Amino acid sequence: MTPFCSPLVDFQRYHQMIINAIARLERTVMQMIDNRLPAVALAQPVVAPVTPPSPQVTLQLKTLDISDTLLEYHSGINGGAALREQEETMGTSWRSGKAESRFFRRRGTIYNHLDELIGEGMTFEAARERIMSLYTESRCTSVHQFGGWMDSRQQQEEGARTRARGRPRGRGRGSQR
Repeated sequence: MTPFCSPLVDFQRYHQMIINAIARLERTVMQMIDNRLPAVALAQPVVAPVTPPSPQVTLQLKTLDISDTLLEYHSGINGGAALREQEETMGTSWRSGKAESRFFRRRGTIYNHLDELIGEGMTFEAARERIMSLYTESRCTSVHQFGGWMDSRQQQEEGARTRARGRPRGRGRGSQR
């Protein structure tokens, strides 16, 4: 004769089966860990070389004065990297769009003049003062306008140098063959 099974007894058996299954699974996992532990413990950690992220560079499109523009190019402002360094290391890829490229191009004459003055042996501060005095002399009302003024000034100086050297001799008008 089979003993009478109540729903409570069935539940207790089912509950015990689940507990036993969990215990078996736990033992299996522990054995797997124990078997792999020596290999994991002896293995050298693999560490990928960490390269610090390059500072986010954004051209300040609303720079108000020439001093900030020069500082942004030479040293960086607001925690950003220097635009000069970004141009040297990354070329134009750091520029995020057409607007930044256009602004950088417009300011390029100013940046080039700063680099020339520093290349001649001036300190950044002295070069900045020289460019700021040119800005005052130009009576420009914006950095972009000053960049245009610098362009025209540079062209005039190059034209004066060419005229000072005289016309090259050759087969031009009036030359004899």
